[in-house]
Amino acid sequence: MFLFPGSIMQDVMIVKEGQNCQSPIETTYYTDIKMDDICFFCGKIDNLADGEVIQELQRKFGTVRLICNPCWQSGKEPITRNKKVKRN
Repeated sequence: MFLFPGSIMQDVMIVKEGQNCQSPIETTYYTDIKMDDICFFCGKIDNLADGEVIQELQRKFGTVRLICNPCWQSGKEPITRNKKVKRN
């Protein structure tokens, strides 16, 4: 099955079987090709959180997955990876 018949992405995109609407965005979405900024949980492109808490997480971690305000307000937390180490 082709997701994007006739598109330049037709032979590039790979779909993992078993995905559903509750599955988080695959981390591979954020690698290789520059894609739109989207919420890690729901895929929305608007109303992304960018306040002081997010900025603080970005100072502490190498990777902070984007989260929209509605997902954050529903109790989901920003996903982080690669804690930065302070060197003397």
